[in-house]
Amino acid sequence: MTKKLILIQKCSRLWRLVLIFTLLFLLAILQRPRYTGNRSQNLQQSNNFVTTTSLLNYTDMKTNRKTLSSAYSTSAEELINVRVELESRKKLLENVCANIQDDTGSIEKAISKMIINENHGISWCPIYKAASSTWMKHFVTLAGLLSGTIMDLIRENSMQMNSIVRQAYITNTNSKTILKKMNKTKKFLIVRHPFERLLSAYRDKLEYMEGREYYYERFGYHIRQSYRKDKRDDSWGKQEPTFEEFLQFVAEERQFDEHWMPYYNACRPCGINYEYILKFETLQRDQNFFIQENGLANWLSTVENVENTNPRGPTTSVIVKKYFKNIHKSVLENIYKIYEMDFKLFSYSPEKYYMISIGDIHKNESIS
Repeated sequence: MTKKLILIQKCSRLWRLVLIFTLLFLLAILQRPRYTGNRSQNLQQSNNFVTTTSLLNYTDMKTNRKTLSSAYSTSAEELINVRVELESRKKLLENVCANIQDDTGSIEKAISKMIINENHGISWCPIYKAASSTWMKHFVTLAGLLSGTIMDLIRENSMQMNSIVRQAYITNTNSKTILKKMNKTKKFLIVRHPFERLLSAYRDKLEYMEGREYYYERFGYHIRQSYRKDKRDDSWGKQEPTFEEFLQFVAEERQFDEHWMPYYNACRPCGINYEYILKFETLQRDQNFFIQENGLANWLSTVENVENTNPRGPTTSVIVKKYFKNIHKSVLENIYKIYEMDFKLFSYSPEKYYMISIGDIHKNESIS
């Protein structure tokens, strides 16, 4: 009799364990988001899933804080050098701006686009084609919204990182309220050589039509029809505009998309006091300094960005020479006039690009 009771008790415990594991398994399945073949439904489900993922990611970030912080560690000497250079950039900006007056309306437009994270005390004016994808991802991370599910949707092109940022941060359109919030934070922007930014924008949005039909319909077809000298000329074998045709369009018509809008117009650096001016050319060093100085190292990882990067590859010095050697210097000079304030405010020079362009008697075959 005793043996039977012991056997019954053992069986009872076993069944209880089986029941518990079964319930946990069912709960795990029920908590996973379900995706259908309908993209709009998937987007709605992913938006609803954001609150849950933010809590999960907060826990993950706390677990990895020591690792993340060490990834951004910089020597004291290097920190001093970077701080001196950033102060020099800010001083130059102030000197150039001394004789410039920004109209209030333009400043308000720039303020309305600021990405403000009050919890971490930073504000950013996004400049596309200047590390914007990286910092969109960083701001989503700081909001606690980045998850494996969200990243999967971004890779599938079912969701855009900048859409998540807009939903998370741009919730108020009152300029006074935005300004009040912004002034409590450290403001920064990231700039890039204007000519190279234009090349990056062209290669990403207009060089090939496939996957960029929107840009071809909005700009590409018009540019080709207006600036191709001989419509029958298929020597390029392209329906899309060439780089020089794109530059001629920008110079003559001054139609700006956010990917090639001048910094002066987009972010109003003479009207908004940016504490930090980071440069694409020294981005890793500059942003590591910024992240450390503002206590963000515990939150931001150094994982390589995977979303919205240029599908044509990075704009290296070899690529720059390949494209600019086919551009007439007169076209570049006209482009310089449009972006002149950007060149002066952020200490960029057009000279090395003039040197490799067509029509310069001092043409140099190398670019450094």
